Amino acid sequence: MLTSKRDRLLDLRLQIQACIRCPYSETRDTPFFGDGEYRSPILVIGSAPRKRDDAEGEVFSGRASRKLERMFQAAELDINKAYRTYLLRCYGGREPSFGEFTAFKRCQSYTVQMIKIMRPTAVVVCGYKAFKWLILKWTREVADEHSFYKWVGRAVRLREV
Repeated sequence: MLTSKRDRLLDLRLQIQACIRCPYSETRDTPFFGDGEYRSPILVIGSAPRKRDDAEGEVFSGRASRKLERMFQAAELDINKAYRTYLLRCYGGREPSFGEFTAFKRCQSYTVQMIKIMRPTAVVVCGYKAFKWLILKWTREVADEHSFYKWVGRAVRLREV
């Protein structure tokens, strides 16, 4: 039985690397697990990797990385002390016939497992789709792409993931 947080996260990483739940697994370069300090009280979850992330094998690369760094600097926090990951584990841009809805539904359990293992104090959700699949799934609140911005900066307390 795996007892340490590190061991359980390593086991989860192996599950994600071996995942074949959807056609994205056939075309991906990198199945994304995460990057940063796994013992951090802050977990940053983006919606999905982009083409650049897939090519570079980095979570939040390019413009997204710079924007996230600026946000953390404004809060006087070090981005390298947070753990960064995606809800959708594979770049899916090369498989247009497979619905993104189904991919998010299949990847969601990995993120829920990660949250349960890491038990972060704060989860920063980046993007409407990550918000929809992680926050709205467990609340009675309703938001769509137009009303999403009323949620920006708002804290939501979840009793149980």
